[in-house]
Amino acid sequence: MRKIYLILLCCNFVYAQNISIEKDTILIGEQIEVSISCNLNKLTYWPDIEGIISQEIEIIKLSQIDTSNLNVTQKALITVWDSNKYIIPAFTFSENNVSDLITLYVQDIDIKDTDTILKDIKGPLDDTFKKTIKNTKNQIIKWIIFAIIFIIMTYILYMVFLKRRLVRKSEIHIPAEVIAFNRLSKLEQKKLWETGKINEYHTELSEIIRRYLEARFKFIALELTTDEILTELKSVINNDVFKKLQKILERADLAKFAKNQPTDLQNLESMSLAKEIISSTKKSENE
Repeated sequence: MRKIYLILLCCNFVYAQNISIEKDTILIGEQIEVSISCNLNKLTYWPDIEGIISQEIEIIKLSQIDTSNLNVTQKALITVWDSNKYIIPAFTFSENNVSDLITLYVQDIDIKDTDTILKDIKGPLDDTFKKTIKNTKNQIIKWIIFAIIFIIMTYILYMVFLKRRLVRKSEIHIPAEVIAFNRLSKLEQKKLWETGKINEYHTELSEIIRRYLEARFKFIALELTTDEILTELKSVINNDVFKKLQKILERADLAKFAKNQPTDLQNLESMSLAKEIISSTKKSENE
């Protein structure tokens, strides 16, 4: 059993000339107010409360200085966290006006005779209380089971939806000619040869054509030389398309190795020939 003895103190203020506290004895952590005041006629300077009060005394809140009623007043809400005797020092307002010291006593909270405070809690619990506990447990178990089932069902539905979405994505096929035309359009927008980047222009144009041929005719065009590509396609495409392709690829090779600098007309021609090759060799609707 536990008995807690709290110290009962009177509410009368403790005064010391220009300083007052609510009481001179408190418990650890208890908050009290300290009031410092001085008549304007007796005031030369106002003391620094935070600098004067001991660091062992915690100032929780410090009010603004009040100058009403011909008195200057300031209040501080303080507390202490260790049992001991503490001195609130004197405050100087002028050479002839100094407050008295105030002693503050801080006491522990006594915890004694616990046997006399706690009652015997042994014995049978009330049937209604037991039923309430049992019903609560049952409800909690039901909600846990429901939550598990909900999570499992949500996961299954998510996986089914994700699988269908992936299947749909895989079913979407963009024709090789559409991809190639888009890339050619982006290349034109870059205006590479117009800004002097002729080598880059022909290199990218050659790569677009090679990627198209690789997707359209199912061979590794990106890894083959110009001659190897032409040999691969000689029996597949007609002679007109073959010559156009040969011109584009060989011109790109010459520009790449700086053996020839294509003119503006040749730069435009290569783009036009590339579009013609794609249009002539794209898959028909029957394929």
